[in-house]
Amino acid sequence: MLNVNNTLIIAVLSLVIVAVVSFPELLLIILPVAAFFSLQQWFEHNTQKPARIKAEVHPQQKREQPHERR
Repeated sequence: MLNVNNTLIIAVLSLVIVAVVSFPELLLIILPVAAFFSLQQWFEHNTQKPARIKAEVHPQQKREQPHERR
């Protein structure tokens, strides 16, 4: 999520609304950019590899030797 001040978000959204009401042609620019950004975020979220957690071996503990394959 965005870590931005709420007043900044409200100010930007109000400016976008005023701009779109004044110039409806801006929707031809704003909508594809918003759609592209949404798709990019969705793609990055779905293609992230899960974090691998390595088990730590403490100095007091001995690791067991893996069994040999026959």
